[in-house]
Amino acid sequence: MLLTCAEDKRNRTRCSRMLEFETTDSPQSVTSLLSSDGVPFLDIDINDCPTAATEPCIKAKVDECDDDDDDDTQENNGVDEGSSSLSVHFCRTITVRGTYHHRNYSRREKVACWYQPWELAERKKGCIKQIERWQNDGEDQTDDESYCSRGLESFEPMATRRKRKLRRKAQNTVFAKQYVGADDMIIAKDYLAVTSRSQMLANIVGLRDQLEAESCYCDDDQKEDQQENSGAARSTKHN
Repeated sequence: MLLTCAEDKRNRTRCSRMLEFETTDSPQSVTSLLSSDGVPFLDIDINDCPTAATEPCIKAKVDECDDDDDDDTQENNGVDEGSSSLSVHFCRTITVRGTYHHRNYSRREKVACWYQPWELAERKKGCIKQIERWQNDGEDQTDDESYCSRGLESFEPMATRRKRKLRRKAQNTVFAKQYVGADDMIIAKDYLAVTSRSQMLANIVGLRDQLEAESCYCDDDQKEDQQENSGAARSTKHN
């Protein structure tokens, strides 16, 4: 397969860009990505593209380019530094990596990549148990590592009613402004005024969960380090 990076005629700056394409059953379905000027980023010979049933799919990545030749490029193309026009240049160095289509996966590979129905059922059952435990205890047991309310807050009756009330209020605010023909900026401002408090609370909860997750990872790393140190100490004694 021939992959060639096409350059824009007004080369002024350099950048990196990830270009990916994936073949399907029909090689004719592969299309090239076009710039705003109609210049293709990749010239692809679709007759050479492998089919999903016989060969792995291809992903092409344009590597990051250096900025060493910017001045030379500008001089060669007659572009002044004070010019306001902007263009994009793509490096010609390409890294190609092959990946297989999911139809070529074995049964074991599919099971390893995607959740199975019985796994989803187990996860749902575990979430229901957590909600029941939360309602029975009446408080968030943050000291218990086996307990986590992340993503389950809206299933609590009080939280569900509060969420529905806020959603109706936000909808009514938007509909009322649209009815009188308000500007979109005014609608956005009024909507933000209604939902800003909930957004702030969501950010606080997210930061709290982030800190808890980081502390758990730190604890796991410390346990692994302690195990490695104890193992090294025992081996030293035997020697």
